[in-house]
Amino acid sequence: MNCVDFSRDVDKPHLVSGSDDGHVKVWDYQTRQCLFTFDQPMGGHNESVAAVLFHPDMPIIFSAGEDEVINVWNSSSFKVVTQLPYGMKRVWSIAAVPEMNAVAFGMDEGTIVIKIGKDSPLATFSNGKVVQVKKTELLTFNLKLLTGSDESSKDGEIIKPQNVKELGQSETFAQGIKFAPTGRYFAIIGDHDFVIYAYPKFQNAAFGPGSDLVWSTHNASSTHSFAVKLENGLVKVYKNFGEYKAFKTSFANEGIYGGRLLGIRSKDFVTFYDWDDFNVVRRIDLGQNLKHVIWSEDGSKVVLALEENFYLLEFHADILEKLLASGTPTPEDAEDGFEEAFTFVEEFSETINSGQWISQNCFVFVNTRGNINYLIGNKIIKLGNADKKQHILGYDGKQSRLYLIDKSLNIYTHRLLLSVIDFQDAILNDNQKKALSLQAQIPPSYHGKLAKFLEQTNHKDMAFDLTPDQDHKFDLALQLNRVKEAYEIAELQNNSEKFKKVGDIALLSGQFTLAEQCFDKS
Repeated sequence: MNCVDFSRDVDKPHLVSGSDDGHVKVWDYQTRQCLFTFDQPMGGHNESVAAVLFHPDMPIIFSAGEDEVINVWNSSSFKVVTQLPYGMKRVWSIAAVPEMNAVAFGMDEGTIVIKIGKDSPLATFSNGKVVQVKKTELLTFNLKLLTGSDESSKDGEIIKPQNVKELGQSETFAQGIKFAPTGRYFAIIGDHDFVIYAYPKFQNAAFGPGSDLVWSTHNASSTHSFAVKLENGLVKVYKNFGEYKAFKTSFANEGIYGGRLLGIRSKDFVTFYDWDDFNVVRRIDLGQNLKHVIWSEDGSKVVLALEENFYLLEFHADILEKLLASGTPTPEDAEDGFEEAFTFVEEFSETINSGQWISQNCFVFVNTRGNINYLIGNKIIKLGNADKKQHILGYDGKQSRLYLIDKSLNIYTHRLLLSVIDFQDAILNDNQKKALSLQAQIPPSYHGKLAKFLEQTNHKDMAFDLTPDQDHKFDLALQLNRVKEAYEIAELQNNSEKFKKVGDIALLSGQFTLAEQCFDKS
């Protein structure tokens, strides 16, 4: 025996070994029994095995040696996943870092570091319900059932879900997991296949080959439509879990996106198709790599997140319907779609790691610096800070909670009130009457933050009335030339510096008696 490594899974007392005969064996070190042997007929090694590794997070085993081949095995099914022949002679060592996708191999002619898996955590959210993949185990819980200290947790704190239940075992090596828009089904996406389960019964609803799967939000409750990308670039669309259409684009299919429309990405552009007849709705040139396509719940707005910035667009379903009903699209329409279907709103110089629309007018995202921001209209407002490795899991409007999750499946929470968002949206749209009606719904603890927002948006009179901070109120009084109110604050605090500032303003405005009183007290 040349090498051994222990599984990090506390529920599986396993170790893997490699030997001169080319065999890789998995053992139960408590019972001292050999559970499985990977040998040459199974795609194993034909020379001495020099290094083995249980991946610390994923359900896979690496083995390598003097035959210059790196084997990747599924640690649950004990089936070979793939082989990695890099042509750099013999392999002597393998290393992986927990919570990272990097694996390093030391060889005769150098070192190679590869990336495996995806950056996003294996978890999905729908109306408080969460399903997550922990190696091969599928777990579920409901974040609406938070109690005690978790219910009153502070922003950025880790919360511990209650009533965690095991659904079962994943039938594929999970690379992604996505709830259907209705929350009645969820999909597990593997390297080469997908499986869809009913929730919460955990019954198999569909399965098949594919490297990615996206859901449609158009007529979601009646059609349960989704699209699957195959390795050859073919796209298959399913409705009510039966195959509806298969088509291949004239350009290289680099990725697919779900939502109100079906998006297919090439290297330099993305093309959107309608889910019914797959007409080209619009081709949008990008000039850089597209990371995410994120639709609002009503399908009227979409964010295109790129490598260096993001675009906000409005989609006009009514205009598209009229254009499609007017007759057969021209050859130009068939290739580029209809320019009128989308309106470009704004470009923002922020790089999005993850994002979600939490209302029709508010888009929340985590950027690459770990800032949690939200977009209302054309204004980006900072909510708080997170680790840049945290991703948005979901939002619960009744709880006013935004949930984030990291690769280790730790869940963090931040408060975000819809009443605050609606108030800010009303201000940005110059609807002060609506804003004042919403003000009563906002807890006093938010008044200071909103007063600063009002000042930034040049609503200083409203900011003066709202702020609970006397220093802030004093500064606003000076800016608004409300000398009497500023004097009252200075007198209340008996602050000589404030008296001097009020005296200067009073002198400039011709209020000489008040100015004299202020200078006497300063």
